[in-house]
Amino acid sequence: MKTLIFGGTFNPVHLGHLFLLHTIAERTDYERIIILPAKHPVHKEYEKEITNEQRLDLLHIAIDDYHTFYPEDRELEIVIDTCELTRETESYTYVSVVDIYQRYDIDGTLGVVMGDDLVEDLPSWYRAEDLFPLVHVLVVTREQGKHLPDGVDGEWISVEPVECSSTHIREMLHSPKGDIQELQMMLSDGVIDYILDYELYKER
Repeated sequence: MKTLIFGGTFNPVHLGHLFLLHTIAERTDYERIIILPAKHPVHKEYEKEITNEQRLDLLHIAIDDYHTFYPEDRELEIVIDTCELTRETESYTYVSVVDIYQRYDIDGTLGVVMGDDLVEDLPSWYRAEDLFPLVHVLVVTREQGKHLPDGVDGEWISVEPVECSSTHIREMLHSPKGDIQELQMMLSDGVIDYILDYELYKER
């Protein structure tokens, strides 16, 4: 099955993530998306404010909500894989890619989707010279005319993304004056209900 991996902290998962799933369904021929929630991403600062179990709960809810948001999308197999959460060593992309190839039936080259903010640093990734022959990089961006670093196989998909920021969402949830209407523009109904019901991201 033609497969793409979608990694991130998803802290929390928001409408921008769901729009990316929609973009993959609409603009590519991938048949399966493997979502890889990160335990501790090597290339980004990470604030752990909720448990891994709660992040997984939110992801499952968000995927259900994705089908409500985009009912006309073609059928995709969407899998949440917890290998990075359970791995005892650092969760480098290279390690996850090798693991995915071993555990899944992959047709052709495994895809890796990312935002354009990560592209410049790709040559510095762990075992980059071994990683990039194994994957096809899919960069979702609003800009056009950019190039991937030498040795990186991939393509750019130009879209107008849904403007969401997990950092901004967490800041709003921290604040007693957080605007519920603004949150509803960035989070799906099921996700926001879960966050509010369990009082996630509130300052203790």
